[in-house]
Amino acid sequence: MAKTSWNRYNAAFHSWTNYVNFYGKLYSWPFDISLLRGYVNWAINVKHLQPNTVRIYLSDLKLAHCLRNAKTDIFDDFFVKKMLKGADHLKMYSKIKNKTKLVMTFQMLRILGHEITKTDWTIEKKRIFWSASCLAYFGSFRMGELLAKERGGGLEDLKWSDVKFRKDGSILINIRFPKVVKNTQGDFADIFPITGKDYCPVRNLKALAKFANHEKNQDKNVFCFKDSRCLTTADFTCELRKLLKNVFGDAVANLSGHSFRAGIPAALCNNPEIASEEDVMCWGRWSSDAYKLYTKLKLSARKVIFDKILCAIM
Repeated sequence: MAKTSWNRYNAAFHSWTNYVNFYGKLYSWPFDISLLRGYVNWAINVKHLQPNTVRIYLSDLKLAHCLRNAKTDIFDDFFVKKMLKGADHLKMYSKIKNKTKLVMTFQMLRILGHEITKTDWTIEKKRIFWSASCLAYFGSFRMGELLAKERGGGLEDLKWSDVKFRKDGSILINIRFPKVVKNTQGDFADIFPITGKDYCPVRNLKALAKFANHEKNQDKNVFCFKDSRCLTTADFTCELRKLLKNVFGDAVANLSGHSFRAGIPAALCNNPEIASEEDVMCWGRWSSDAYKLYTKLKLSARKVIFDKILCAIM
């Protein structure tokens, strides 16, 4: 099976074990029907998982039963199905109350940079946080593609060996484990310099590389402190909200690392006379039957799109 499939099966079983450990319960194969009903209730109302996520987990747990030659009729339970259907209905109504997620705009990025300079953080922390912010914004990255999930780091995290500094001043970044796998090499993103600007992603990443002595630490995480502690997606979001709390108030609750991914696409879509829908799709590395995969797009074409981005945000 593919690694992504194993990850999903592991997530399902991890969710199940979290449930039984949470309530201090014991289980055996096949699962007890009352325990399974309790899991669905816990997953929806305590962990606030999406109904479809719970369905996927149940499907994976059912497969585990099949592999053990255990009975699977409990997964067709009437009450389990009704709980999930009810959760679907509640989700439909909850959309009416959901607040709009904030998009990181260019103006907000500049404010963020100003707030970082006002902190009493170490130079190292400021450099790492600001570099990650600029790179995520101008590269339309998912924050999980840049930062670690755990402070101790992992094999799938972005390493210095994945970053290539070109002679023309641009940078090529290889995302080895993207959310959507298109080929065995992963995704590739071009990052271009913005001359003389403190928010230039190339300038900041080069400064970070020099600080980290990247040539001798190719196997190290890019956004890693000297004490080997990595900047995680959760820590980034927490610090981001603290930094902008005084500026945006309670609205920062709708701001996260993923807000950076939508910044450039939003700017381009607001200026249709500058950029086309195809430009947006290509820059954000979104998949579509109407567009070519990013790996087939030439560097010169990406540079043209980047010039359009500068026109849209400045």
